[in-house]
Amino acid sequence: MAIINLTVDNVEGIIGQVHEIFNHERLALLEKTIEVPDVGDEMYSWLLPRENNKKIIEALPPWVKVRNKYMTIKVDTYRNGHNQMGYYTPAFRLTLKEDWYRLSESHGYIDIPFANSALWDSNTLTIWLENTDKVPQGPAGDFVKKLFAIAKEHAELDNKVTLAVVTMREFLSQHRTLQTALKECPAIMSYVPEWMKQELNRVPPKRVRRPPAPKVEKKEIDMSQLITQATIAKLNL
Repeated sequence: MAIINLTVDNVEGIIGQVHEIFNHERLALLEKTIEVPDVGDEMYSWLLPRENNKKIIEALPPWVKVRNKYMTIKVDTYRNGHNQMGYYTPAFRLTLKEDWYRLSESHGYIDIPFANSALWDSNTLTIWLENTDKVPQGPAGDFVKKLFAIAKEHAELDNKVTLAVVTMREFLSQHRTLQTALKECPAIMSYVPEWMKQELNRVPPKRVRRPPAPKVEKKEIDMSQLITQATIAKLNL
């Protein structure tokens, strides 16, 4: 069996597998279908109240054709005083049926009463919510609540993946070779890339004995979540 040192590249290969295995749970979220209601005009009125829009439209010369025909909505989570930008959080395009004045595409952060924060950029309204307690009643509000529920599930999975990656890095940092890591926790074999497994089974050439690595105080690391996910991954094969 060839000795595999836990170099930066080898550790990153294992971390990549952690991401892949834990993100299997993401498939069910990504496959969720959401019916998009006809709420574009209501949502655009959160940006530009109808009364204000009417005044602007009436004041424009007839030859000025600055009208908006669509917008995109995205809802994400607001945690620990920060806007969370979820990579997997879905966005939906909405058609505008009323005659709306086109706001600047880079309007920046705006104030929406029920949101912790909101941004209008590239014709997309992104709303960040800590909860949906203040979201208005009605079809538009119900749609926002559905989007928030999905964003929250993605955020919880993001946290789970992040914790797994941190745990694996910490565990591997206590070992010089993959062999010693596997000896302590055999379950991590599920996170070893295929090419590395093949390398493990290769007959090694004769090597010069290296001086022993300096002893580092070992830390007790909870590997239960990684072991559980590795078991699930095996069952799903």
